[in-house]
Amino acid sequence: MKRVLVLLLAAVAFAGCAGSDDGDGVTATPTERDTPTLASDADPETLAREMIDSYVEMNGRLGDLIEQDLPAEDLRPEIAALKDEYVDVFVEMGYQREAMSDEEVSSFNTTAIIALNAVTFEHQDALKDLVSELNSAGENDLASEITSLNILTQYAQFELLWEQEPEEAERLALPSPAHGR
Repeated sequence: MKRVLVLLLAAVAFAGCAGSDDGDGVTATPTERDTPTLASDADPETLAREMIDSYVEMNGRLGDLIEQDLPAEDLRPEIAALKDEYVDVFVEMGYQREAMSDEEVSSFNTTAIIALNAVTFEHQDALKDLVSELNSAGENDLASEITSLNILTQYAQFELLWEQEPEEAERLALPSPAHGR
């Protein structure tokens, strides 16, 4: 199941935000540009939708940055700040998820996959072009940093972060995944 979630999250690579609502409350057009407030002790379904809503919001903000057509030296700190902000958001969600039972985590994962499949993005082509331009200009680190936003939700899933980015999990002093997840 965790590999499926990773693949689905990677499938929305190079994404910007466009409006969508599949009826379960996941709206792909963020109405606010502030860091979301998490419900304390959220149930698995609510937390999963909050994760996807935050992911959509982050991608909307990335799309806004792309539209500004900033030079690399101005874009670099903006991308770093965006990533840092959402790493914090997803890590906070990860702590809530780690406190869940295996059954609740399974429910979280299922809800996240369904919600992610309902999301549509509008800045995908512009983002691909930007990453290509940055790579061509020798700005590979910035292009890589932008691309890394695609799978930022792994910060809410500690077992994925430990598996895919163990240095990051260690840097953040995240606990080893609970229940052998």
